[in-house]
Amino acid sequence: MSATGADSAPGGMKVTVIGGYLGAGKTTLVNRWLRQAQAQGRRIAVLVNDFGEIGIDADLILAQSDDVLELAGGCVCCSFGSDLMAALLRLAERNPAPAHVLIETSGVALPGAVARSAKLAPGVSLGEVLLAVDALSVIERAKDRYVGDTISRQLGQADRILITRDDLATAERLAQVREWLAGTAPQAQLELAGSGFDPFAVVADQAATRRPARPLAPSGGLVRGRPRRYASMAPPRAEQLFESLSARFDRPVDINDVLRSVLDPALGLERANGILSDAQGQLWVIQLAGGRLSLTAHEYGGRDPHLDRLVCIGLRARFNRDAVLAMFERHGGEPIGQAR
Repeated sequence: MSATGADSAPGGMKVTVIGGYLGAGKTTLVNRWLRQAQAQGRRIAVLVNDFGEIGIDADLILAQSDDVLELAGGCVCCSFGSDLMAALLRLAERNPAPAHVLIETSGVALPGAVARSAKLAPGVSLGEVLLAVDALSVIERAKDRYVGDTISRQLGQADRILITRDDLATAERLAQVREWLAGTAPQAQLELAGSGFDPFAVVADQAATRRPARPLAPSGGLVRGRPRRYASMAPPRAEQLFESLSARFDRPVDINDVLRSVLDPALGLERANGILSDAQGQLWVIQLAGGRLSLTAHEYGGRDPHLDRLVCIGLRARFNRDAVLAMFERHGGEPIGQAR
């Protein structure tokens, strides 16, 4: 497979930046787009801060070496840590180079800043800044004293906003979210993520459709219904807002017991993401986001020491480190340090 024809990149690698707060559904979207790229014969790459944050579907992974996952269909997934420029240059040197790169930012990163950095890399053509927002919680999270400022800044930098979990929201809630987003981020186009949005189709004409970003100004709060505006100060780094712990599990667990533990409000979890196996050898994907817990059977059929792990993330002001470590120990997990 080669990056030719409709997927060629005469102006360089097309880069799309994907942002959104923790649990907004970025991982689900990226996996959907990887499958779409595979089906369409596109050679793409995904850049993430750390493999543990994204959870690429195991049946898409062919091999792993250093900081690169080889994926089905000629795609790759790379970890870039703090050096985005170097990662983009390494991708450009691949033979053949990917025609399209999806950059998934961390939950508290400002996607516009990431886009500006990516644009400086030689051979890169910047596409859209896409922001995923949870239809069921975005309004309430934007009012949170700890993360509201970050979420509102993210909204102000989006070219297009993808409303996730639209299938779980009522018509009244979706209408409320659309109206709120239109006032909060008037520069962004709104899409329902469940409508089959194609991140590859919009890049060619994005320059014609992008509206100017909202200007930054030294004010805060809503004023007579106008969208919130901000001083151009540096946003808090992830490690300033959040604390996270990970554990590896080398034996099966009682899945129902783990679910009860993860839901314990005493842990102070904002997000949990894990793949664990039960006594029958079945792998289960555990996702806690926005106060909602989901459990789904993993498509990969066998045990894999790289998969059996659980990552717990919480706001520093609420995260109970000792309680999380005790929970890991109770279920036979071995802490592997603080996750990114």
